[in-house]
Amino acid sequence: MHAIKAQEQPICFLKAISAGISAFDGSPPSPNAVKALTDCGLDISGHRSRSLSQKIVDQSIAIFCMTNVHRRVILQEFNVDADNVHLLRDFMPIKDKDIPDPFGQSLEAYKVCRDNIVEAIPSVINFLKNKFLQPK
Repeated sequence: MHAIKAQEQPICFLKAISAGISAFDGSPPSPNAVKALTDCGLDISGHRSRSLSQKIVDQSIAIFCMTNVHRRVILQEFNVDADNVHLLRDFMPIKDKDIPDPFGQSLEAYKVCRDNIVEAIPSVINFLKNKFLQPK
């Protein structure tokens, strides 16, 4: 969200939300997620999970997933255009596009996940700029 707000118009007006395919609505973040992001100066202790719904899918211009499994589940469970569902690392010149989900794992696993997501953000921002700012 911070990276989007730092962009020029109209990208800065996009809203990024987090929703999980296995999340329970209203659950707090795991202690390791809180610790991993506190190291970066972000406080997510007040964040509450939400489950991905058709309403969220319908309101989305793009959906970004961590793993191919997440992507397949979304494509199977929701009425969504496959061209709008991407892996966070789809736009990076790397072979392994998955970012392993650290749920229930060690603090180190959460830090690796955090770092992988941070690394992917510039390519996601470039994708959004190319998709929405280029003349048609």
